Amino acid sequence: MSENGKWGIKYKDNADLTEITIPNYITSIDDEAFSGCKNLTRVIFEDGSQLQSIGVRAFV
Repeated sequence: MSENGKWGIKYKDNADLTEITIPNYITSIDDEAFSGCKNLTRVIFEDGSQLQSIGVRAFV
């Protein structure tokens, strides 16, 4: 995640990740940001979300 509100690929291939909360100041999620997170079953978007784009294969 960077200071400009973009969520990077920090969590790619993290099999331990089961749930994530996307902060409301995030405006975009990079391509493949959560790809390979085989056990990710819940994504929560905070109230007031400013998310505008989700990259290709971000959650595959």
